[in-house]
Amino acid sequence: MLRRSRVSLLLSVVHIARGSGGKVGQHAPSCACATASKNAHWLGQALHTTRLVKEDVVEVRQRAHAILSTATLENVTGSEVRSVLEGLRNSGSVSDLFMQKQILNKVHPYVSDAAKANDYQSLMRGLLRKQQTVAALELLSDMKQQNINPGVIMYNILVQHFRKQGNYHQVEALFADMKQMGIEPDQFTYNQLIKMYCDKQELGGAYQIYQDLLRARVKPNSHIYNALLSGCLVAGDQRLGVSLIHNIRASKTRIDTLLLNSIVKFLGTVTNDFDAAFEAYQELPARFTDAQPDIITYNIMLDLVRRFQRNDKKAMILSEIHETGLKPTQHTLHILLKDEMQSGHVDNVTKLLRDMDQQGVPVDDKILNDVMTYLCEQTAFSTAFQLWDEIGWKIHYEPNGRTYHAMFASFAKAGDSDMAEKLFHRLFEQRKPLTNQKNDKPKQSKPTTSIYTNLMLAYIRAGKPQSAMKVYYSIQDSLFTDSPIVPVDSIFYSSLIQAFSKSAQNTSLSREEQNKEMSTALQIFTDMRNRKLPVDKTIYTQLLSTAGKLGDAEIVRQLHKLIKVDMSLDPDISIYNAIMNAYNWTGQQSEVIDVWETIQFSGLEMQIDQASVSIVLDACGHNNMGYKAKAIWNELRRQQFPLHRNNWTSYVEALCRMGPKSWSSAQLLVKDRMIREVGLDKKTVQTLLSFARKYNLDDTATASVRQMVVDAFDEVTAEEWVKRDDAL
Repeated sequence: MLRRSRVSLLLSVVHIARGSGGKVGQHAPSCACATASKNAHWLGQALHTTRLVKEDVVEVRQRAHAILSTATLENVTGSEVRSVLEGLRNSGSVSDLFMQKQILNKVHPYVSDAAKANDYQSLMRGLLRKQQTVAALELLSDMKQQNINPGVIMYNILVQHFRKQGNYHQVEALFADMKQMGIEPDQFTYNQLIKMYCDKQELGGAYQIYQDLLRARVKPNSHIYNALLSGCLVAGDQRLGVSLIHNIRASKTRIDTLLLNSIVKFLGTVTNDFDAAFEAYQELPARFTDAQPDIITYNIMLDLVRRFQRNDKKAMILSEIHETGLKPTQHTLHILLKDEMQSGHVDNVTKLLRDMDQQGVPVDDKILNDVMTYLCEQTAFSTAFQLWDEIGWKIHYEPNGRTYHAMFASFAKAGDSDMAEKLFHRLFEQRKPLTNQKNDKPKQSKPTTSIYTNLMLAYIRAGKPQSAMKVYYSIQDSLFTDSPIVPVDSIFYSSLIQAFSKSAQNTSLSREEQNKEMSTALQIFTDMRNRKLPVDKTIYTQLLSTAGKLGDAEIVRQLHKLIKVDMSLDPDISIYNAIMNAYNWTGQQSEVIDVWETIQFSGLEMQIDQASVSIVLDACGHNNMGYKAKAIWNELRRQQFPLHRNNWTSYVEALCRMGPKSWSSAQLLVKDRMIREVGLDKKTVQTLLSFARKYNLDDTATASVRQMVVDAFDEVTAEEWVKRDDAL
């Protein structure tokens, strides 16, 4: 006789054969079947948490082979067979499951139908746990061939498995097979079918199953309503969802916590009715003992409080969480942090994170990534690093790519090169980010082009152009080797060109420093063109603007020549405006007129905008070409071009520059046409008054302008505009 191990002692407690300890081949009272089924269920639960050691598995297999090799089962007890079956089922081996099936085929002629069904169900679950779907379907086929009714439970096991696997075709085939065999679906079956259609985002199919359920007089339970309402939530079907909630209330369905959560979330997110969601949250737990809020319920309500900005309810919900003894989860923390970040409360964000950490709420990378990004966007750089040091070390935190790129971008925008250097060194363990030595291996990943770009932008905006260019030269030199530090593209060069060009316009710098910044921008621009990278219009526009404001006429001319020959550039009116503006700033008004005529000759006259008009009219005025201004103005009026106030003011100034006689024409133009068509503005009035003084016109000229303002507005406005002009 085989030795009795601890597992066999446990297994042999159950007596499923005919009578306690009866032989398998002997008949037994019918009542033993019910007892056997009950005991088998208990044993299955016990064994589910019992792990078989290697010696136990060997013994079980030996006993199984002994049963299979026995010609007759007269000397084998039912408890012996049962213990072997349970041992094989819990061994975790697929081959043992097939051995279990062999034993069942041998002993089933001697057991009741109820015992057979229970055994097949256990075997089916074991096969599906091991993903033996073919064997599981063969087992179902074997049962039908042996005229054993699988029953609704067996089909439910299969339907649930294939639904979770996403094999919806097999689910539908099993459901059709049930109907053919005359097996009536129960609540569980219908619930799985509804979930299947919801998984496929076919809410219409799910609702049809619900209608079939009602016609079959199967009463929907909370699980069925929860599945349907979850589908409505995903699909955003307000009409069906509201109808279902009405049916739930009317049918007096017992609501549990899962259904409570679905109802509250649906009312808050799909119907956008916070008050209805809050009412359900308070009312349903008071009516149904199974519908007590859990932490998910509170998370839903806190998120709704955040979305609807109902902070008057926030303290109450937090108090209830505390009173119930529920522990906040990571999701709770994430919702509360989002609320504080949305409100712009930097101090509250950091305090909340620290408090939750002290209370034992697990802080994960996602939460820290969000907080780090937010704090850097708010320029709370030091606080971000403090939290990293205080909390991040516990979970070995390192920002993900999206987060640290956002951090570098924030440092660049703020011009905080110290923080940019600190982050660079921390992430990549490089004290000198300028080298490309083999021993400088990054901690987590190689710095990207974007990171180097933002590091340099931080240097430039911090007033450290030399540091920026040191990084730039290292990258530029490495491009001529087999292992460049990073690949470079148009964005890389464009960002640096624009940054240096804008820095050159900084009036707090000396003229020498401004010219040096501009020279650096032009050097990078040359490097970009040498690499045959396309230069877009924003680069040309920025360089023209800076050259014009610095009064460098030669650079403006050179840039204009490059634009003419740049085959990759498709110039639009913004480029032409930038060229004309630059020429205007450098006192080359005749060139402005030439560009204007080029636009017309190139067939681009329909592309001109109001800015183009103001530029050319200003150029005409400053170049004593009032006649040209009149010709352009008349042509624009003929074309019914939509002139705005700045255009009118530019034309008025051009007329005034032609002399005292033209001043009167300008004043009449404003009085008779401008006021009626676009209205009067302060700049136009001050232009007229300024030239009246310049030409020493008598007081009647000033009085006429003042009266014009009174007629257009009132005495107060006239007094204010004229006084302000006098003060100037």
